[in-house]
Amino acid sequence: MTSVTIEISDDELERMKSLAARSGRSVDDVLRQVVEGGITAQEEAEGVVAGIKRGLADVEAGRLVPASQVSDRIDEVLAKLRAK
Repeated sequence: MTSVTIEISDDELERMKSLAARSGRSVDDVLRQVVEGGITAQEEAEGVVAGIKRGLADVEAGRLVPASQVSDRIDEVLAKLRAK
C-alpha cells in the first residue's frame, strides 16, 4: 500500500473524525472509503458521458427510432413478462 499526503480543511477533518467515531472506524478507513467512492463515481460519470456522446453521434448520423416504435417494443416486452 502507498501513502500519500493531502491538504484538507479543518472542517473536512472534523467531519471525517465525526464520521469515523459514529461508524466505529478509523479516520484512515473512512478516508479510504471516500477515495474509493470518489474514484468509482468518476468512472461511472465517464461512462455516462461516453454513452451520451454515442447517442449524439447516432442522432447526427440519422440513426433514430420513432417514439411509437419504441413504445410498441416496450409493450411487447412487458406483455411477455406478464405472461410468465
